[in-house]
Amino acid sequence: MVVEFTDNRNFINNCDIHIMEGLKYIFIISLLKIYVLAEDPIIDTTTGTIKGSTFSVQNVDIDVFLGIPFAKPPVGNLRFKRPEPIERWSGIKETKKHVSSCIQLVEAFDHIEGADSFKVNTNISEDCLYLNIWAPTEARKSHSNLATMIWIYGGALVSGTSTLDAYDGRFLAASQKIIVASLNYRVGPFGFLSLNDERAPGNMGLLDQTLAISWIRDNIASFGGDPDKLTLFGQSAGAISVSFHVMSPISRKIFRNAIIMSGIATTDWSVRSKEGNIERAKEMAAFLKCPTENDKVMLDCFLNADANNISMGQYYNFKNITEFPFAPIIDNYFLQEKPKEIVQNKKMKKDVMIGFLKNEGSLMILIRYPEYFAPNTNVPVNKSVAHKMMRNLIEPKQLNSLQLESISHLYGSHVDTSSETEKYRYILDQVAGDIMFKCPTINFSKEFSTYSNVYMYSFEYRPKVMPWPEWMGVIHGSDVYFAFSQLLSDEKYSPEVKFVSKMLSSYFANFSKSGNPNNGDCSDCSSEPWSKYTPESQKYLVIDEKPRMASKETSLYSICSFWSDLLPQLKEPSCPAGESQNDWTFQLKILTSVTAILFILKLFQKFLF
Repeated sequence: MVVEFTDNRNFINNCDIHIMEGLKYIFIISLLKIYVLAEDPIIDTTTGTIKGSTFSVQNVDIDVFLGIPFAKPPVGNLRFKRPEPIERWSGIKETKKHVSSCIQLVEAFDHIEGADSFKVNTNISEDCLYLNIWAPTEARKSHSNLATMIWIYGGALVSGTSTLDAYDGRFLAASQKIIVASLNYRVGPFGFLSLNDERAPGNMGLLDQTLAISWIRDNIASFGGDPDKLTLFGQSAGAISVSFHVMSPISRKIFRNAIIMSGIATTDWSVRSKEGNIERAKEMAAFLKCPTENDKVMLDCFLNADANNISMGQYYNFKNITEFPFAPIIDNYFLQEKPKEIVQNKKMKKDVMIGFLKNEGSLMILIRYPEYFAPNTNVPVNKSVAHKMMRNLIEPKQLNSLQLESISHLYGSHVDTSSETEKYRYILDQVAGDIMFKCPTINFSKEFSTYSNVYMYSFEYRPKVMPWPEWMGVIHGSDVYFAFSQLLSDEKYSPEVKFVSKMLSSYFANFSKSGNPNNGDCSDCSSEPWSKYTPESQKYLVIDEKPRMASKETSLYSICSFWSDLLPQLKEPSCPAGESQNDWTFQLKILTSVTAILFILKLFQKFLF
């Protein structure tokens, strides 16, 4: 017996909790015809027997298991501890629907228009450590040893959930004949608080992920998968998490490949010292009215505090979008060295696919400055306002006026507009994207590719019809919709949209199966093979309606050199003791310095634009 139902899905992506509301209108799968099959799949796992559902998607039967517990609920005294494996249960556990999402402050971004669309779609609970699996039915029946892609969501390590419709893995599993899995992990202080107390050691969220990956590895053969063909893929904070697993001696042994989408652990703000986290804990303690004379009494108070109040407290006196309220630490267990040192010391080797989007920064500046950049906002942005914003975005915060002028000149001199607001909006979008995502990705790839296979991409496709302003371009997180293949299932999407989706998901699946995106079925891929990234060629694939290879001659590499090599050297001339700033020799020094800087910038722009 086959029961047909119509599923009107609103695909909301919580890749970084704030991905704009407008996307929900263009990335909607409406009137999908999915068939629920009468016979439920039952699988015996290492922790107990589970019963799922089977759906027919694109004429492929897919076994679906939602809400599989993989750890003891982190409640009570386990609230801030490392995860503990779940004990085996008796009987058959139904795993047919999502259970819960991890505690987070869903109201944190209500000041951003459309934030309601990105809140979690299940109840929120500290009991949240569950995973999900979508597997072709035939793989289980024939023991096909399929590759598995394991999704880790983003959300700035303060939010996110595996339960969003945008992360429904059945479409990718059906279109690519692959197994897809996803997992929940603790976020915010529940996942990353670290004190001088074994009850809050730090990195709990990353260890939640590790335990889930281990569970999948131990059991994936029962679903038709090969435990030696596991690929992690994640976006934004999920990408940073994936790159941490590449670097960790604890987890890098339990998976094969990594797909890193818009984020990398070698950014300066991805790791904090334990002392830095303790200072943040004291700020949270002030909000919660907890004592701070020592870590033990502070933690005792945290353990008895209301979970929602803890979520609110992490934002107390915190407004920096280039940092996490609570960040991973070097704990000498999961992470033993700074990420940059691990890469430089060649401590790991993995096949890696890594990339970024054309306009990574537009969403970042909207989140930080909604009063200037939210849709339907017409507050002007002039040079003075833009320079103040740059000081908040760029480390160190004390940028001098010569550095600020150089940044504005480099990014803005070619912008053809009479509107100051349009000019500085473009500059800030590009600056935020380059310093937070693109240049850290390139710097990592240069080093990592000396001893591992790296395939780099830039996703640059923006659908012709999109409700969000054109200036926002190809926004942070929009590639997720294309990667999960949902867009292939609806006739209302254009052939061009489906082409890009099929191309991206095929590249991801091929890489997951073999470590090479060029291997396998990819009729919609670029006619030019995707070349490996090397320090010499520095080639990467531009993914849009006309995919093509780009190389180090492109503007991006020159811009990253500007940030790493030139900008730190720009210093304003100082007036020697005994000389007046009105003295002609001092003014000549200023004129000479500015002329030299402009000449250097012109040389950069020769290669940039």
